[in-house]
Amino acid sequence: MKMIEIFKNQLLLSLFSVVVSAAEIAVTTHHDELDLPASGGTGISLREAIRDAAPGDTIIFDASLNGMMFQIPEDSSFIFDKSLTIDGSDLASGVSIRPHYLKVEAGVTMEFRKVNFSSLSRYPQPCIENLGILKMQDCKVSNSSALDNAFFLNKGELLLKRTDFIDNHSSDADSFGRCAGITNSGTATIEECLFQGLYADLGGEGSVFENYGMLTVINTTVHDVIGYKSAIYNDPSATLHLTNFTISQVRALA
Repeated sequence: MKMIEIFKNQLLLSLFSVVVSAAEIAVTTHHDELDLPASGGTGISLREAIRDAAPGDTIIFDASLNGMMFQIPEDSSFIFDKSLTIDGSDLASGVSIRPHYLKVEAGVTMEFRKVNFSSLSRYPQPCIENLGILKMQDCKVSNSSALDNAFFLNKGELLLKRTDFIDNHSSDADSFGRCAGITNSGTATIEECLFQGLYADLGGEGSVFENYGMLTVINTTVHDVIGYKSAIYNDPSATLHLTNFTISQVRALA
C-alpha cells in the first residue's frame, strides 16, 4: 500500500509540474508599464508579462486588445533570453508591436503567432537578429529600416510561415550593401510568405535573400523589390532549395 501511495504522489507531482511549466499569462492593457505586481497599474502590460513569465510560458492577450499597438520605448530592450510564445491568434486582427529592434539569444526558442511588427529601426545592428530558434506564423514585419547592417540576420534556426515583409529598407553609409530581406548563415525555412516593397541600396549581393547556410523557400512570392544587384545571393558553400517560388518586378541599381 505504501508503494501505491508513493506512486500516486509522484504522479500528482508530475501532473502538477506539467501544468505549471506551460502557464499562460494574459496581457490586459496596451499601456507600456513595468510595475511591480503588487503596485497594480492599469493592468498587465506586455513588458510585465514578458518579465514575469517563466521559460516555456505562453503570453496571450485579452479580447479587448484586438488590433492594438504596443509601443516599446527606444531605451528598453526587446531581447529574449528565455523561451516564450507570444500568441495573438485568438484575436481577429492579432496585435501589433513597435519595438526598436528584436533579438533572440542563443539557446532560446521564441515563437510569435499573429503578431505584427512595424517601424523597427536600428544602427548599426540588424533590426531582427536570431541566434537561437525563432518561429513566426501569421505575422507581418513592415515599414522598418536598418542602417549599416543586414535587416534580418539569422545565425540560428528560423521558421517563417505565412509571414509577410512589406516596405522594409536596408542601406549602408559606407557603400557596403546590405540585404533588406533575410540574411541567413544558419538554417531557415520560409513557407507561404510575401516579400514586397523591399529596398536595398549601396552594393550588396542579394536584396531579398543572402544565403550562407541552408535556406528552403516554399510557396513564397517576391514582388516590387529594388536592390543593388540580384534579388537572391547563394554563397558557393551554401544550400538553397526553391519550390513554387514566384518573383516579379525586381530592379537592380547596378
